Amino acid sequence: ELREAAFARVSLVMDTHEDALLVPKDAILEETARRYVYVVRPAQWEEDAEAAVFSGAEPEIDGPMEAHRIEVETGLEDSYFTEIVSGIDDNALVVVMGQHNLRHGATVRITDAEEALRAQLNLTPEEALERARERRADGGSR
Repeated sequence: ELREAAFARVSLVMDTHEDALLVPKDAILEETARRYVYVVRPAQWEEDAEAAVFSGAEPEIDGPMEAHRIEVETGLEDSYFTEIVSGIDDNALVVVMGQHNLRHGATVRITDAEEALRAQLNLTPEEALERARERRADGGSR
C-alpha cells in the first residue's frame, strides 16, 4: 500500500551496448551543440601516424605531448559515463582533468595525482589528506 505524498527513486535501463567505449562525463566539453574531448598525442604527430597510434598499438608517451581537441559522437550515458560512438577509439589518451583550461596544440605532461602532489607540495597523498582535514577542522583558515 502506498502512503500519501510518498515517492520512490527509480533507475530504468532502456538499452545496453556491449563493449562500448566509455569516458567520464566530465571529460566531454560541449560547444554550439557539438561535443569534444581532448586527447594527448606526441608533439611530433603526423597525420598518417594516427592509424598506428589509435588502431590497436599502444600510444608512445615518452617525449613532448600535445592536447588535441577532437569532436566526438556520443551515445548512451549514465550518471558517470558517456559512450563514445565515433571520433576516438579505445587507445586514445583522453584528458579527464583540466580540460576546460586547455587549448588545441597545448603542450601537456601526463601525470597522476600522487606525482602531482609530490611535485607541487612535496607531500604524500596521505599527508595531503591529513592537511586537508586539518584545514577543514580550522574552517579553511590555513
